[in-house]
Amino acid sequence: MNSTGSSLTLLYGFYTAGALLLLINLLHQIWGIIRLRRSSGIEQIGDIKLIRHSKPLPPFSFLHTIYINRDTPSELLPAILMHEESHIRHHHSYERILIEGLKIFYWWNPFLWIAARDVEAVQEFEADHDVIVQGYRPAAYMEILFKQLFGYSPDIANGLRNSLIKKRLKMMTTERKSRYALLRLAATVPVTLTLLVAFGFTAKAAEEAPQQKEKSDMIFSQVDNTPQIEAPTPDEAPFKGNEVDVMPKFGNGGLDVFTNWVGSRLKYPDINVEGMVLAQFVIRSDGTLTDIEILRSPDQAFSQEVTRILSTSPRWTPGIKEGENVSVTFMLPIEFKSTEKRAK
Repeated sequence: MNSTGSSLTLLYGFYTAGALLLLINLLHQIWGIIRLRRSSGIEQIGDIKLIRHSKPLPPFSFLHTIYINRDTPSELLPAILMHEESHIRHHHSYERILIEGLKIFYWWNPFLWIAARDVEAVQEFEADHDVIVQGYRPAAYMEILFKQLFGYSPDIANGLRNSLIKKRLKMMTTERKSRYALLRLAATVPVTLTLLVAFGFTAKAAEEAPQQKEKSDMIFSQVDNTPQIEAPTPDEAPFKGNEVDVMPKFGNGGLDVFTNWVGSRLKYPDINVEGMVLAQFVIRSDGTLTDIEILRSPDQAFSQEVTRILSTSPRWTPGIKEGENVSVTFMLPIEFKSTEKRAK
């Protein structure tokens, strides 16, 4: 009896030590993000906050905030912000917090660690997909991933990290045969977590897992067969990038080529101000750029300059949805830096 009691005490002590280590690690990561936030300037972009810091960290997002080094090259900003905004829009941080919390209690379960890795992969695939459908060429986006290859971001944060680079590049070069393929992949996340947590509790829950999977498969079968609501006529309202079959093209590329085109024509106003302008515009079904709107700007002079450049845009090749040319909305961040920083 004493031997059994000693074994249980040792087992509980070992379990508690592992849980405490993971809890301390989680709190350390959260505290690191809080310190980074307090020591940096905060910019508001719609519902999203942008933290521009001086630490040698790759971009990442946490909750409703994007963290990015203030010296990040201007040509990389659009894709990076799109990627991190996708993480925020899909509430990926909450999923990561839940996973890290589950690890504290079920750290001994190897299947949970496998599920956590798969969840991270799904989140990155989803964010990459959102960038590509916004008009970025896969080749140009791959180059950005390689430039972000070295660095660190907290486990509870979402960012451009090197652990999934190979898989992400493969996903970007793989043609998707179903528009719901990503939805099915992402939907396995909560199902997988539910099954693994149940497995950690009792054997009975493990026996019920196949029934849960069948129910999930039935749900997504219904999603695939749901009739589509009739879309508006092309110029009644512009579509978002993920709602069209083919994105508009600028020259031989997409938004990445257009970003370089804009940057090569910008004239910096003679003012002692720097910052980022966030512009929104629509590429109409005839390829013209219209409906220019400045969503955020540190100075009116920057707004006028960006508007001037966008209004001179050549015609694009319009986007296509169900065989018809349609209008598509874009957002474009443009960085204005001081003369000294531009000279570096």
